[in-house]
Amino acid sequence: MMNINFIISVLLMLAGVAGIFISGLPGTILVFSGIAYYSWTINFSIISVNMLILFGILTVISMALDYLSSLISVKKLGISQKGMWGMILGGILGFFIFNVIGMVLGQFLGIVIGELASGKKLFFSVKAGGISILGYFAGIAINIITAAIMLGYFIYSLIK
Repeated sequence: MMNINFIISVLLMLAGVAGIFISGLPGTILVFSGIAYYSWTINFSIISVNMLILFGILTVISMALDYLSSLISVKKLGISQKGMWGMILGGILGFFIFNVIGMVLGQFLGIVIGELASGKKLFFSVKAGGISILGYFAGIAINIITAAIMLGYFIYSLIK
């Protein structure tokens, strides 16, 4: 029979995996929290404190790279304030209408509309929307790799 601490840990990790794809949920932080919580409850007998410190550093690096990938992608093109607001509002609205796919499409359309409203040409606006999507997917890839490393090591440690 599984104990409650293991169940809580797994739920945190599952929420973290979902958070990689759903904006607003801190994906890698939740994965790390689930592993850290379980390790703490069993007195670090499966995953050591040193390994948790390494996972913590990896989580911080992942968060920084995720943030930078989005920021660099939109700042490099010189996205206007209207484009940034369009991306944020479009993503939120799209998420509530069509979930994750809607969020991605909403960000794209929001940035395109925002850039057009700022007086930018259609080609630039569409290019900016496309680059924002690439930044979003780069962030997801970074978080998937980080979560896979942590979860892989956690599962390996449980079964070895």
